[in-house]
Amino acid sequence: MTINKRLAGCLLALMFGTGAGLASERYVYYAVNDSTDQQTTADKDKNNKGKVDGKDAKGNDKTPSYEQLIKKKGSVQEGLFTVRHIDDKWYFEVPDSVLGRYLLAVTRFTAVPQNFGKFAGEKVNEQTVYFQQRDNNTLLLRAYVLSQVADPKSKISRTLTASTADPIIAAFKVIGRNKGKHTQMVEVTPLFAKDNNVVSVSTSDAKQLKLGGLQADRTFIDTMKVYPINVEVATTRTYGSLEGSAPASRTGSMTIGLNTSIVLLPETPMQRRIWDQRVGYFTNKYTIFNDEQTKTDREEFISRFRLEPKDKRAYAKGKLTEPVKPIVFYIDPATPKKWVPYLKQGIEDWNAAFETAGFKHAIQARDWPDDPKMSVDDARFNVLRYLPAEIENAYGPRIVDPRSGEIIESHICWYHNVMNLLTKWYLTQCGPLDKRAQTVHMDDKLMGELVRFVSSHEVGHTLGLRHNMGASHATPVEKLRDKKWVEEHGHTASIMDYARFNYVAQPEDGISERGLFPRVNDYDKWAIRWGYQYRPEFKDEKDEKEHLMTETTAILAKNPRLWFGGEGKNEDPRAQREDLGDDNVKASDYGIKNLKRIIVALPAWTKQPNDQYEDRMEMWKSVVSQFNRYTNHVLKNVGGRYLNNMPGQKPYEVAPAQKVGTL
Repeated sequence: MTINKRLAGCLLALMFGTGAGLASERYVYYAVNDSTDQQTTADKDKNNKGKVDGKDAKGNDKTPSYEQLIKKKGSVQEGLFTVRHIDDKWYFEVPDSVLGRYLLAVTRFTAVPQNFGKFAGEKVNEQTVYFQQRDNNTLLLRAYVLSQVADPKSKISRTLTASTADPIIAAFKVIGRNKGKHTQMVEVTPLFAKDNNVVSVSTSDAKQLKLGGLQADRTFIDTMKVYPINVEVATTRTYGSLEGSAPASRTGSMTIGLNTSIVLLPETPMQRRIWDQRVGYFTNKYTIFNDEQTKTDREEFISRFRLEPKDKRAYAKGKLTEPVKPIVFYIDPATPKKWVPYLKQGIEDWNAAFETAGFKHAIQARDWPDDPKMSVDDARFNVLRYLPAEIENAYGPRIVDPRSGEIIESHICWYHNVMNLLTKWYLTQCGPLDKRAQTVHMDDKLMGELVRFVSSHEVGHTLGLRHNMGASHATPVEKLRDKKWVEEHGHTASIMDYARFNYVAQPEDGISERGLFPRVNDYDKWAIRWGYQYRPEFKDEKDEKEHLMTETTAILAKNPRLWFGGEGKNEDPRAQREDLGDDNVKASDYGIKNLKRIIVALPAWTKQPNDQYEDRMEMWKSVVSQFNRYTNHVLKNVGGRYLNNMPGQKPYEVAPAQKVGTL
């Protein structure tokens, strides 16, 4: 026994001396030693002689050994993990190669009660997690929450390591090992059958959705499906219902369905691209420590898909090159067929922007295939989800690798009633300019083009782009009435602006749809070029940042149409939601002229049989709302201040008095 103890001690010393840190510089992770575990398993088998049904001699519960479990009848699936279903319990066999590797856990609704407030397909939870070996008997699941970094070679990294411990989400008892496959088995039933902030409804969401306590007797793990880099877990969960919750809860309970995708993230993260505040991207913030500082550095890195050219030599010569892995969006099979072509066009309209970054066929729209192995809830796939909701909206979220900003996938959520919103927008802004808009029942071709515009806008968000409410300011107001100019250049420099349609144009201008609709335009192409251009020549993200900032300054100095004006939430009157042109006072005057025409024509455009007036009232309210927008655009100029981020400009300027001098 003395020799065995010494041997075990040597083995442990060797493990602690040579383990490789995979999950960051903060932890070192060690594989369970096969010899030690084999001895432990043998000892367990010896001690369990004469005991049956997992009970010891006194009748106390005792977890069956690995060998006992795998002899029982049950299902086995091979993939990222070996998943076993035995006696209504679920087990993962976790490979040693996955220890310390980051896993993205994304949970979405698959079934909800009527009037629940959320819809099947919408995300309810997102976390990045990893398995860590505590000892031979315990496997931990931790959540990645890193927001501070330091060079591992620096002195300060030692104290930073000790100050950034990731929270432990779950601790699993190691049941045993499959020595041949270098895996260890743990039971995961409680992780997926109970509520937690990682793979189910979080406490805050449960409160918002008025869910009561989880009813364990009516909560089930339905299926687990295993693939090479992911596991899909479907659950049915029943909750008590709180007062004021959905009408479906009159029985005293509510049942929902969830799907959790657990996807293995790339072992080597994509290089971060540090944000330049002059280009509008969604970002992750982080703090940098080093030994030479007198003040910490704070940076933000952008969200973007990983695009790398197939032919790097051709790309370096300036030739358009296909990416190794294109961005593919699938259309939800629940989408009405007549809108599918327009949604796909809206997605692929972004190829014009990716060409400025050197890529061809970079983004593709596809019909959902008839493949039973694929699921729209699978977090490996980008999907445009069509939701049966009365909400007049759509949105394009992103699921991002928190280490690098790499967009792993996106599920655009498209609410059915967004088309009613488009009807109101187009009639209210362009009714006098386009005869097709002079009805609440617009033809399918017109509605399809309106759908295409919204599709493009939401796809822009999934690519990492924020709103740019200053883009429309790049267009002189009078050019919005110039047929040739506006049809060639568009009425706003970016589809990411809330510059819906060209309401400045007057009926006598004769401007076609080309000059009324937004499109992927100059700013969008510039932003995609800045974010997605492949730049392997830089040694690290800091070196890349310095070079890109210098390039950006030179480009913006030559082209003011590329101004990023922000989200429209600050005091700058040039960057407002729903406004147009470089003079929104004059633009509002033109808009009101068109509203006067609409008010006169509204009875004819909204006529309904049997003395019904619902359509007229809805459109009248839309006209009133539009009038209020125009007046608010003007009011923001009073006491407003310009916030400048373009080369050669002062950071702040008071809005000129002549803009509102005639009020």
